[in-house]
Amino acid sequence: MNRILLLIVLPFAFLSALSAQITQKKTDEIVLERMNEETRPHTVYAKAEMQDSAIITTSTEEVIELSYACWMYYIQYTDTEQGFYLIVNANNGNLLEINTKNNAEPNDLAEWRKVDIKDLIASNLLKTGTADTALLIGKWDVVKFAYTANGNEISDITAISKAMLTIPFAVTPVENNLEDRWRLYCVNSIWFVSSLSGNLIELAMRGSTFVNVPDDHEENYIVLALINAYSFVIIDDELIIYFTGIEGKNLLILKKQ
Repeated sequence: MNRILLLIVLPFAFLSALSAQITQKKTDEIVLERMNEETRPHTVYAKAEMQDSAIITTSTEEVIELSYACWMYYIQYTDTEQGFYLIVNANNGNLLEINTKNNAEPNDLAEWRKVDIKDLIASNLLKTGTADTALLIGKWDVVKFAYTANGNEISDITAISKAMLTIPFAVTPVENNLEDRWRLYCVNSIWFVSSLSGNLIELAMRGSTFVNVPDDHEENYIVLALINAYSFVIIDDELIIYFTGIEGKNLLILKKQ
């Protein structure tokens, strides 16, 4: 059995100055920001508890030993059987990457937690505003697409030329009542039914007028964003809808009329 021993010696003065160790929510963010650079499809797993010191036995009987407090993650590529470990120092947030023989997974991987980037982004976005559903009601100009890797910083903004979303009721009370539905006005008039829970949102397209638009028209991207919506936040007079499914874009930003 191979053993990998990782020792970190920290000055006593530094350790005594630390007021608190890093939470797992923060280490999730550190790991997901690192994996945002990765283009291959993958799943991130986290060991449920922080380890004061740790021993991991892999499926090939390699043993990884760590002598410091840490949060442990395993990255499993979904297109192959390859993977690797990321270790976050619980004292300072430093990130360590470990490759093992044959990319062996932990032998107790079934007990590790899957880390979902969607939940992290939705949570971080909500810190900046509110998910008060009463504030959704009204007419909104659909003004731009944007991108965030973690819910904290927004970049890569792409303007939308002309579109409007009307929300007559925050929660659709009667599915078959056309007037109660969310409606997008772009080239076509397109209506949706909504399901809301806290800051989480689901929209399902229920109908449209029939004007053909090119495949690359912004209307198609707006519809794709709405039917893949995951969460929302309202910041002053802006509605930000976080969605998945479009490369390089995951935020739809609207401004109240």
